[in-house]
This record gives sequence, structure tokens and C-alpha cells, in this order.
Amino acid sequence: MIIVVYGGVATGKTSIGKALKERLDEPGRSFNIIHSDDFSKNTYQQMYRKVSEGIENGKDDWILDGTFYKGEWRAMFDDVDDTYFVEVSCSLESSTERNQKREGSLPEKVIHIIRNEYEEGEPDIVIDTDEKSPGDAVGQIIESLGDQLKE
Repeated sequence: MIIVVYGGVATGKTSIGKALKERLDEPGRSFNIIHSDDFSKNTYQQMYRKVSEGIENGKDDWILDGTFYKGEWRAMFDDVDDTYFVEVSCSLESSTERNQKREGSLPEKVIHIIRNEYEEGEPDIVIDTDEKSPGDAVGQIIESLGDQLKE
């Protein structure tokens, strides 16, 4: 299973991704987590390659964390079996405020650029982190996944 957690800057993707891994890992099943910041260029192509190589080597469960703000980056994973897309959003005000509080914050201009260039997709579920905590979001995602998690 591949869970793609995507959305704008400082929307809560990483918090949700880490919390998902904690909830989903169990004896005999461990999710590998990849963050877009792990790569300096060709980010989404490298993520795709790493996941593909992992699947070939028996590592089937992945959580991918990144903005994926271009539809073509998400589309790379459309043809991969058992991929589930989680879009994470919040208000511009919340995103800006959260970004300012974190280490390695991005210039505010970057938040606006990504929001302006963001291409809408068709996620399996949308989480608004102005309304849900990471824990509540994870509960909603797991409920939405239902029987897919048992496969």
C-alpha cells in the first residue's frame, strides 16, 4: 500500500504522515516513510524510483509526504496498485503562521507560489487541519481505508 500525503506548505502533512506510520506499523508490517525534503532535485521522480525499487525488493508499504502540487507528480503513482491519496489543507493564515514557527521555514513568497500553482486533483480523502488534529486526521484516514489495510 502507498499512502500519498500531499498538500500545501505547512498544512500538517509531516505530522499526519508520522502519526499514520505510528498507528499502522505492527508486527510483520512496517511502513517506510519518505519526505520530499529528503531529495534536492527531481524530487518526485526520485521518490517514485525509491518506491518502485522498494516494491521490487518486498517493501510494499509506503507513506509519501510532499506538496505534490503538480498533478503530473501525483500521476506517477496513479498506475501503482494500492495507492491512496490524502490531500491535506488549511487556511493561508494557518499555513503562514505554522511555517513561521518551524525550523527551516520557507519564505512566505514560496507559500504563495505553491498555492497559486497548485493543481487540483482527485484525492481519496481531504483533511482540513484547521478543523482536525493530526490524531483525528489519522483516525479518519484509517476509517476511510477500511478493508484496504487488511490486504
